[in-house]
Order: sequence, then structure tokens, then C-alpha cells
Amino acid sequence: MLKKLSLFPLAAACAALLNAAPEKITGFENAILDETAEIQSADGKRTTRCLTDGDMRNEFFRKEITMPNGCVIAINPKTRINAKGIQIFSGDIRGAKNPSGTCALKSVLVEGFVNGQWVELAKENNIKDYDPKSELTDDLFFWRFDFPEPASVNNLKITILDSHDTGMRRSGSTDKRIAVIREIQFFSTTPMQRQFTFADLVKAEYTLPVYRNSKTAKLTIIVEKSERAPKEAELAIFSPENKKIFSEKIQLKTGENTKVIDIAGFENGRYATFIKTSAGQHKRLLRIDNIPEIEPPAKALDMAGKKFLFTPDKFTFKSSENISVEVSQAKATEVARQPSEEHLALKSDNFYRAVDGSFIMEITDYKYRDYFTKPSGKRIFAADKPEGPYREIKSAPPTPAKPEPIFKKFRPDAPITSFPKCGPEKIKYEFYDKSVHGEIPLNNIRVFFSYRSLFLDFIKKPMRAIWCVAKTKNGKWVMFSKKPLFRDVWRFYGDMFDDGWQTNDNFAGQWLSFEPGKNELFYAHGQTLRRDAPYDIPYDNIAAFRYLALYSTTNGTDWKFRNYIDVPTERDARGAQQYGASLLQMKDADLALLYVLEYDCAAQQIYLDLKYTRNGIHFYGFPNSKPFLRTLNPKDWYFGHVFMAPRIYRAGGEYAQEITRGSNALHFSPEVCLQQNKLSDITEKSVKDRFEKRRFEQQFTFFKMLGGYVGVAELCRNLNFSAGVLTFRVDGWFAAAAGDKEGSFATNNMRNAKEMSANFEVKENGYIRMRLKDASGNVIEEKSLDGDHLKLKVFDKIPDGEFYLEVQMRNAKIYALYFK
Repeated sequence: MLKKLSLFPLAAACAALLNAAPEKITGFENAILDETAEIQSADGKRTTRCLTDGDMRNEFFRKEITMPNGCVIAINPKTRINAKGIQIFSGDIRGAKNPSGTCALKSVLVEGFVNGQWVELAKENNIKDYDPKSELTDDLFFWRFDFPEPASVNNLKITILDSHDTGMRRSGSTDKRIAVIREIQFFSTTPMQRQFTFADLVKAEYTLPVYRNSKTAKLTIIVEKSERAPKEAELAIFSPENKKIFSEKIQLKTGENTKVIDIAGFENGRYATFIKTSAGQHKRLLRIDNIPEIEPPAKALDMAGKKFLFTPDKFTFKSSENISVEVSQAKATEVARQPSEEHLALKSDNFYRAVDGSFIMEITDYKYRDYFTKPSGKRIFAADKPEGPYREIKSAPPTPAKPEPIFKKFRPDAPITSFPKCGPEKIKYEFYDKSVHGEIPLNNIRVFFSYRSLFLDFIKKPMRAIWCVAKTKNGKWVMFSKKPLFRDVWRFYGDMFDDGWQTNDNFAGQWLSFEPGKNELFYAHGQTLRRDAPYDIPYDNIAAFRYLALYSTTNGTDWKFRNYIDVPTERDARGAQQYGASLLQMKDADLALLYVLEYDCAAQQIYLDLKYTRNGIHFYGFPNSKPFLRTLNPKDWYFGHVFMAPRIYRAGGEYAQEITRGSNALHFSPEVCLQQNKLSDITEKSVKDRFEKRRFEQQFTFFKMLGGYVGVAELCRNLNFSAGVLTFRVDGWFAAAAGDKEGSFATNNMRNAKEMSANFEVKENGYIRMRLKDASGNVIEEKSLDGDHLKLKVFDKIPDGEFYLEVQMRNAKIYALYFK
């Protein structure tokens, strides 16, 4: 039976939701932190969470921190305490405008276990909800109750009686009410000793998120200096089949410890690693995703009507010396930026060539609080050449009768079927039944992302889901499963780990198998991987790492994970990730390019780089090459991020592509901007309050260069959102290059060609010497090349049979070879 302490006259106690409580408890010197809480729901289900870690932010994704009304939270301190008060940080402040509201705490009961019985310490039935006009931050919005007299307690219990949940959801209404609890702090009358958790004492993680074609993996273990610091750890690694395949004890010292593990015999998969010490245990994932190296072609390359692009592999070169394959650096031209401080964003909706040959860009603007939701207006810009200058015009001129960007040449032979103009969410779907709908060709299958899935009337409507659908032979649209192919996962909790099917909203599209006669459809999407300290990035606004993963199917129903499109290496910056991509399949070059939005998480930059593939399955980068488009100058309009559209047009000797949106805004910028009503309201304090506790100063790459918090605030106050154009040399994505030192190479054998032209440039004091040789190595013809040419005929009488090229070059680049 519940009893109330007589020494607690509740009417005289001070209960307040902070909006006006200048005497609030501050600091953590008397707070009970780092305690695990047991949560029991009304239906008896139990789970554990740490709700006393000193972090008041919305650290976790809503569905993982919400608790149904009626939940009981039990906290068991390591020692008996004299409790003098409680603070509960509740509510999702950023969700205040959502249909559900903040879901902040409304009614609560606080009890203490005193002398063998539970007694009431505090009860409040009308806690005020968050007031958006107050503009309080996470750490300033809480409910506090100061006990009039200290209570000596062994255990503490909080019962959630009610919340400010409206019961409304985007998908409709619900009878289930939930409360969002961010932090619970009990305070004692005397300072509490720091109660270290195992995570405080020991941080452990593999150096790389994924190991590819590596014989060893490195596990980093950092031990903090403390009396409780463990001196020894036992490592155990379990295979994907849950068999122990590795066990070893290692000695630990204070500071960083590195354990190198032999993984040469490990197959692809996820391996659970347990790091057990006297202070506790960590569980970490060792991910191995090996792919084969590109082998030399088994026979001479058929070059009839083909284009030869240089890639840094054995497929291109029979041999090479002092030759590098370098990605070109594209040029970015700003077309327009947001019209005023009232606008926070814009994007290009269209980019094309008009009848008169001019380049036209149509741009949509968005006001500050309608971030990519409600457009505030459209503007049109025109230029005589893709790199500008651009001028605003009143109306869009007509396009040619057949506007055909170069991109159409890159499409596969069997293009994926298109959705109708109404889009995938307006289609009426049937559930797929093979006996009714028959076999469906793979190029009639589509995969698409839906934020709300409100269009589905026969299944539960999940948020942020990816669906697989198809168009039947008679024109009907069907859905293969009532379960989404993927659902977005942004964060991981407790011992929860990725299994290869958690995704995020970074897209890379779909394509059919490159191999003739192969019946396989590929789909690439961002996958969410867990990373822990010391290799996490706590100031990133999504607490998980993102890598593009490839999946495939032969029937639309059964899917399998193939591999990651690319993985970081030891050469890459900590936090290297990917933010989406688009594929350009060049059948006349027997390869495809992947435009990848690379994401440097530590620098908070999204920039553009290139990968290539010859089979549509295994993708490779260009080692030791600069990215296709990146700037380290914060004054450049695309310093923070750049997003592309696949359309490519040719103008003279250049290709032009649309930059739908670029900005100097770094990835964390929305966290700062959307707290304010306008950019000029951003201050050093607002930035510091947001990031000071998240290792911002220690990890953020540009912190010192920008001038600390003062400089970061200034950057945020002067954000630009722009649309632009990317230009680069025709077929000049990358090139075989030699510098001051002469380089040489020999290509693999080729056949079925009569003529060859070259796309090249020779700089001052440079040269290119080409020898055409037969399969036996005899010189057929020799040419010296000079100048800068897009398509200069070099050999016009290539004899029958196999041949190859032998080249010496200095201060020169060769971009492409063309054969007839």
C-alpha cells in the first residue's frame, strides 16, 4: 500500500516547470548520474535504459525514447542517498508542431523506498506543456520538484501518469498516449562521487566500420585514468553462425590500446566481438565485405565503335610506370541564391537548352519556416553558355522539339519502366499473386521511397519506408509484399546492431545486370551502421554512419544483400561516409560511373566524387586522387554541400550538369538555424549551447579555421542556399596523367578497330608518344601528340588482328581514346 511521508506537506512543496525558476538546481556535482533504469510498462513488459547520463538533448529517435502512459521507471543508486529534489527533462521540443505535439510529461508520481516501504515523495497532475514562444532549449525545459526535507532512500521510482500527447499522428488518431523522457536527475544533500559506468572507463571500437580485402583488423581500446580502470581484457569473436572463432586476453594500459587481429581467413559477414573486463563488457561488430580485384581481360578487348576510358586497374593497363589516373576537378558556377533572409532554401527544378541554344534554369524558393515544403515563388535564369553569367528573365523560352541531354546515351538497353505522371503514391495497387498476374519482367519492377506511405489502403502505414512494386503485362500495378523492403533506422540503442537491412534516406537508384543474359535487378540505398566511441561523431545530427549498400533480386519478391558500394580505408578521414549517388552507364565504354555524394562527417561536408564499375556489382574508387568537386574554402558557395541532377548537356568542349542545390551550410547547420526565426538571430551562445558537450571543439575539422564558436556562428548567420551548374571537359571525368617525370604504360590487347582518335592535353614542356603495336610487340605505327584536342585522329589504318598501345608521356593527360 502506498504511504505518504508526513514530513512532506505537498501543498507547501515547490513544483515548477521551468519557464520562471531562477533558483533552479544547476550543475551535476550533487546529481545521481550514470544509473541504469528499469522500465516496466502497464502490460508488464520490462526493459532497461540509462536515463541519468547528464545529456538533456533529444539524443534518441522518438520511438526509442517514448514510454506509454502508465510506465514505471525504477532507479537503484549504488549507495543510500539523502534525496532533496528531482528534475525530469521531457518532451520532443523539435516535434512541437507535429500532430502529436511534444509528448511532454503532464502528470507524474515520484516515490522512494524508505525503511522497507514505498512512500510518496512528489506528485504533480498539471505540468505545463512546452511553449514554443519561450524558445527554450532542451536543457532549459524540465519539471523540477524540490523536497521540503531530505529523504534517505535506497531506491527511487517514477510513474508516468499522463502526457501532453494529443493522440494525433500523421496516419490518423490513436488511443495510445506516450511520453518522451530525455533525462531524469535526482539530487542529494551532499556531493556525490562520480559514478563511472563502463562506457566512461573504457571506449572500444574497430578502426574501420567495414574491412575490405584486408588481412588484419584493428581494435582500439581507450582506458580512462581511474582507480577502477581495468588492467586486462578478454576478447572473444563469434562468427555469423554464432561460433567462437577467436579468444585472447590482452593487457591494458591507461590511454590508447591497439589490438591487431588476423582476419585473413574470415569470410564476408558480421562478427560479434565481446570486450570483457573487470569493469564490464562491450559488444562491437567486425564487418568484413571483401570483393574481388579487377582482373585483366581474358581475351582482347573488342573496340568496335567503343570509347576507351582509363581506370586505375589491370583491365586498363598491361603495365605502367609513373602514371596516375586522376579524377578531374570540375568547375562550379553559382546561378542564384535565396532572395532574402526570410528564405532559408531553394532548389533548381529544371535545367535545359532552349531553342536559341541558351541554358535555362528554373528555381523554386522556400521561406524560412517552410523548409522544402511550401514554395514561396519561382524564378527563371538564362545564360548563353553553361558557366554563365546568368540573368533573371520573366518567362521560360520554349525548349527544342526533342530536348535530349547526353545522359540518355548512358541508359541501359532495357530501361526501367516509368511511373505515371501522377507518381507512385497516386497509383492504386493490388497485392501480387503470381497465378493472377503472371511473371513480371525485371525491367517492369520499381523500388521507391515513401515518407508516410499514406497511399496504401491494405497494410499498416510505416514512416520512411522503401517499397518494391511492379507493372504487369496488362498495365496493372502490384505490390510484392505487405512488409516494406526496407525501413529507415537512424539510431541504435543498447546492444542493438545493424544486420545489413537498416537504411536511411540516401538513394542511389536501380539498374539491370550489365552481364548479357543475366536476369538480375540491382538496387542501391544508404545503409545505417552503428559506430561507437572513439570513432563516433557526437555532433553529427544523425547518430549513425551511412554507407551505400547494394541489393539484388531475380523476381521482385526475394532480395539479398550483395556488398557495400564502397567502404572507407585507413587513408580516409575519420567519419568518411556516403550521402547518395547516381549511376551513368556508358555501354560504349563497357563501364559505368557512379556520381557519389561523399560525406566527411567530421568536417560536416557533402561533396562530389566518382566511382566506377564494369559489372554493376563491384565499385572502385580512384586512389590518391582529389574529389571531382570539393572546396575547403568557406567563402565558396558550395563549401557545405552540393546535390546533383543526372542531366548532362554538351556545349562546345564541355559537359554541363545541374547543381540542384549547393550551400556553404555545413551538415549541422539546420540544428542551429531552425532554432531561430531568422538567420541574424544566431549567436555564439546559441551555437555553443548546442554543441559544447558533443566533442565539437575536439573533432570538428574546421573549428579553428572558422574561428571557434564565434566564426561558426558567423558562418551560420551568413548562410547561402544556391543553385548552380557544374562544367567539365567532354569525356573528361578522369585521365591517365604524367608529371615532370616521364611516365609510360602499355594497354591490354584490343581488336576490331580500323581508326583511333584521342582526347588529350599536353602542357608546356610536355609530350605524348604513342606506338601502335601488334600482338607480338612489333611497331605498326608511331605518332607524337601535342596541344589540346578533344578528338584528334591518331591512327587511321589499324590492321586486322590484335593490337595494343605503348605510350610515353610527360606533363600531359589522356582523357579518352575513340575507336571505329
